[in-house]
Amino acid sequence: MLHDMLARIAQNYVYERAKPFANSSFGSFVRHDVALEAKKKLIFLPYELTVKASVGAGVWAAVPWLAFFDPLVTKSATSGYYVVYLINAQTGERLIPFTPVLHDVEFSALQGA
Repeated sequence: MLHDMLARIAQNYVYERAKPFANSSFGSFVRHDVALEAKKKLIFLPYELTVKASVGAGVWAAVPWLAFFDPLVTKSATSGYYVVYLINAQTGERLIPFTPVLHDVEFSALQGA
């Protein structure tokens, strides 16, 4: 079912993104339904992960995503490292890059400069 949900995002994102962001049922589907379905897949893991899905914050994101955070090392998508599905709505590809996010480190360095 999660596979089908990710496929739905890939197939419909360009169309949905042309609509207003506020109160979008598609946005709600991604943030709530997709995240909940992904969380169900983790039920038998011996540790807890935080699952978040997003199509943007106040405006449509260029790339919708589904992420799995270890709360011991990562609190948000702007710091730490995590596994994330990036969904390319143009091609339908679902990518899983591993990229540590260095926002906090870079910001601290800039403040000290």
